[in-house]
Amino acid sequence: KRKYKLGLVIVVFIFIIMLVFMGFNKQEERVLIGATFPLSGNLAFMGVAEKQGLELALEEINENGGINGKELVVIFEDNEGDAKKAVSSVRKLIGVDGVDVVVSAFTHITSAISPITMNEKKILVYSSTIPKFARESKYTFQIGRASCRERV
Repeated sequence: KRKYKLGLVIVVFIFIIMLVFMGFNKQEERVLIGATFPLSGNLAFMGVAEKQGLELALEEINENGGINGKELVVIFEDNEGDAKKAVSSVRKLIGVDGVDVVVSAFTHITSAISPITMNEKKILVYSSTIPKFARESKYTFQIGRASCRERV
């Protein structure tokens, strides 16, 4: 249940940010979100839990008509807990998949990918206890453990 709540908070937060910063093309029927998590390797237990939380939240939101009639779709990439792999995955998510929002976790991952999302003017939502990255860009938002508890 806690994974679901965290996933729901992240998804709703992402969508609100997208509405504020970018608006929507009326022709688009879905919203693409990219997520880079450690789905294998030493940190997989956390990355898999975050992935499952997002999937549960998306399932419920989409079953209830999406948000403003738009289906939310997440493209997941496995960064194996490695910052260099996270950089490659974010470049793919933005350049190939065309996402406008990137979700990540862990300070070392966020540190590596935030310059890319900032340069590309893409929204970055990250889970970490370090607020530094959110202060550096108007497109970057932190969801830390304390802030999640307050919102849920």
